[in-house]
Amino acid sequence: MVSRSCHRLIDWDQVKKLYDHSRLRTDSRDKHRTTLLMTLLERPLRKLPRAAARHLRGLAALRVDFPHFDPLITSLETESQLQWHLHGPVSFQPCLLVGPPGIGKSEFIQRLGIALDLS
Repeated sequence: MVSRSCHRLIDWDQVKKLYDHSRLRTDSRDKHRTTLLMTLLERPLRKLPRAAARHLRGLAALRVDFPHFDPLITSLETESQLQWHLHGPVSFQPCLLVGPPGIGKSEFIQRLGIALDLS
């Protein structure tokens, strides 16, 4: 059963069926698929929390320490607000942080994970 505050992203019965089916195959692509499916079955993924007001506050707090990431924070806030109103999980469109060493890309991502209860 999926809790009210989290969303299940994977149907484990389907993963198990795919794993069982791929074990019977012998080509290298299917062996790779079998390895991936086995990894999923052995180490389940974390559940994503439902978007909440505390996540929006966490994003706003990041702006103080990372003002140069303001456009990204604004985009993340917009997506978070949408997920909050739709009662969806905390999730974002993929993005690539590009910049010279030492500007805080890794620190920002670590703090983002903390602010969103994902770390």
